[in-house]
Amino acid sequence: MQVRMIGVDYNKADLDTREKFAFTKDEILSSLKIILDNYQVTGAIIISTCNRTELWISQLEEESLDMQKVLCELKNISADDEHKYIKNEIFVTRQGKEAIEHIMVTACGINSKVFGEDQILTQIREALEISREINCTSTTLEKVFLNSVTAGKKVKDSVRLTRDNPSVATSGIKELKEAYGSLEGKDCLIVGNGKMAVLIAEHLIANKANVYMTLRRRYHNSEEQSSNTIKGCKMISYEDRYSYIEKADIVISATLSPHNTITLEGIEGLSLKEPSIWLDLAVPRDIDPRISKKYNITIWDIDNMQEEISEDTQRELLYAKEIIGGYRDEMVKWLEFRKLVPNVNSLLKNIRRDVYLRSEKNLRSIGLDNDMVATVEDIVMEATSKAVSKVLFGLKDTLGEDSWESTFQGLLEASEKDTLKN
Repeated sequence: MQVRMIGVDYNKADLDTREKFAFTKDEILSSLKIILDNYQVTGAIIISTCNRTELWISQLEEESLDMQKVLCELKNISADDEHKYIKNEIFVTRQGKEAIEHIMVTACGINSKVFGEDQILTQIREALEISREINCTSTTLEKVFLNSVTAGKKVKDSVRLTRDNPSVATSGIKELKEAYGSLEGKDCLIVGNGKMAVLIAEHLIANKANVYMTLRRRYHNSEEQSSNTIKGCKMISYEDRYSYIEKADIVISATLSPHNTITLEGIEGLSLKEPSIWLDLAVPRDIDPRISKKYNITIWDIDNMQEEISEDTQRELLYAKEIIGGYRDEMVKWLEFRKLVPNVNSLLKNIRRDVYLRSEKNLRSIGLDNDMVATVEDIVMEATSKAVSKVLFGLKDTLGEDSWESTFQGLLEASEKDTLKN
């Protein structure tokens, strides 16, 4: 079984490009079904965040898949744009050990635009859960992603990577404070009610700003969805957002909407506070970029969130990579051993058959009836399977990797010999 991924992230792709490869949850679900139904894969997972989109697959060693083509087809990227992206080298592909190390480093926040941020760990776990919803993951991808989360948590517990700003939200607050000097008394409108919006609302309130946050949007005249409410924050209807923009010193939008939540047409005729700073913390972008060209409004997007890595953190980074290396090597070892599973299963089958033939006659000789013999045989077979499996899979840790194949081949050949006469 092989693990492969293709990604588009902030290191090589600008925000305009990343927007084209961003997935909503519904798009992820439909795309995973397409992949599983139409391509030779055993599992697939899609990660889509502000800074990156990654498609992960597991497939048999002999299978091959043009993942770049698949990703572009899923996002309806034209052939001309695809060629342009290839020329600009925005795609990054990895497999095996390199891919495993990448997802573990990413889970720690080391690969994030805001170094050491915590949110990516949750996003990786959620990507796995979405794939599980439609049975699109695989044993191999489960193992890789769960181990990456474990590695990420271990680094978070052991290494001080987050002494710098830990998230896009705190980085945005830092930028605002530097621009305004103080946020106390500033009227701030937050469009959005998810995790990012809540986090930035809490920071603004802590800085004594006046915060207004939209409730979740009502769809098709249904009741408003369950919304987060923050102490010290005034909750308003999403539909009333434009009326509050007029009084806002700062406007922030952080939703998962595939469309603009604040449009140029929507603010025309409003009496806006100018100059002012608006934050767009979404991908694809929430705030119509044309607004900054017509009004004296500065719009900062996700690519404006900068972060410096301290010398202390750089030293801690070396320790983090040691931790990651241990998890990576163990994961690679597990994947290599998985190649021998067919041999292990064949060996286990032969041993079960041998035990059955050796025990059946003896069980009947002690006067057990057929039903009792069957019951005891089931117990013996189950115990045999567990005991033998423990020994066989334990060899992964007690034998050198270079002797795995020869050892299991020898055991398999020995198990196939007819030794019942002995």
